[in-house]
Amino acid sequence: MTTGASDRRTAGGALDLPAQWAAITEATARLRRTASGVIGAAVHSDLQPVSPEEITLGELQLLGRNGDEARERFPFVECHATRSVWALSPDPADPRGLQAAATEHSRARGLDMRIVLDVEAIQGGLVAGSSEHLDRVLVAPVSLHMILVDQRAVILEGPRLDMHGTSCWLVPEDEVVLAAVALWEVTVRNAAPLPEYVVQLTERQRAIANLLLHGKTDALIARELEVSVRTVASEVRTLMNATGASTRYQTAMRLFQR
Repeated sequence: MTTGASDRRTAGGALDLPAQWAAITEATARLRRTASGVIGAAVHSDLQPVSPEEITLGELQLLGRNGDEARERFPFVECHATRSVWALSPDPADPRGLQAAATEHSRARGLDMRIVLDVEAIQGGLVAGSSEHLDRVLVAPVSLHMILVDQRAVILEGPRLDMHGTSCWLVPEDEVVLAAVALWEVTVRNAAPLPEYVVQLTERQRAIANLLLHGKTDALIARELEVSVRTVASEVRTLMNATGASTRYQTAMRLFQR
C-alpha cells in the first residue's frame, strides 16, 4: 500500500513534472487500454444503469449514463467499501465531481480516504472538498477520473451514451483493478502536498455553486439549503472573490470550468 508522497522535487520544492509525467502517462494509458476493452464489450443499445439495490463490487456495472446518474448511485457503491476509497481527479474545482462525494462518504465512515488532484488544475486556487484531512490531499499530473474502492473495484468513465456527458462504470475485473492500483501507486509516489494557497470549498459552498449554475437567486438557495439569505450572500461573495469573477454567473462558470 502506498501511503505518502515521494521526496523527489526540484530545488524550489516544486514537482519534477517532466519525469513524473512520463511514468504517470504510461500507467494512465495502460489503464485506459485495459478498461476500454472490458467496458466496450459490455456496451449495447438498450443498456440501463444498475439499480442501487443491485450494486456490488464483484460485477461489471453501469453506474450511470452520465455523471448525474452516477452520483446518485455512488453512496450505494461506497457502502460496500470496508477499507479504502482513493480518487484521482483532473478537475478538482468542479463541485459536482465524484471525488467530492467520495470524500464525504468515506470521511463519515472512517475509511482510508485519499485524493490526488491534477497539479495544473489547482492553479486556479480552488478545490471542491473538505478542509479536513488536508494531509490526505496530494497533487500530481492527473488526466482521468478514477475512484478505487478497497483495491477490489474501480469507478471509471466510459463512452458517451447520451447527450448529458460520459457514462460511468464500476469495474471489478482483475486486470483493470491491477492497472488502476498501478496508476494510483505511481501517481502517489510522484505527488506533492496540496499547496497552501489552495482554497477548499466547504460542502455548503459546493451546494451553493451548483445552485448558482442553475440560475437560482439567493432567496431560493437559502430556502433550499435552509439557511439565511445573508449567509448565502456571504458565501456567494466568497466564491466570487476566490474565482476573481465579477458576476454570479461568471463565478459558477469558472467553478464548473465551462
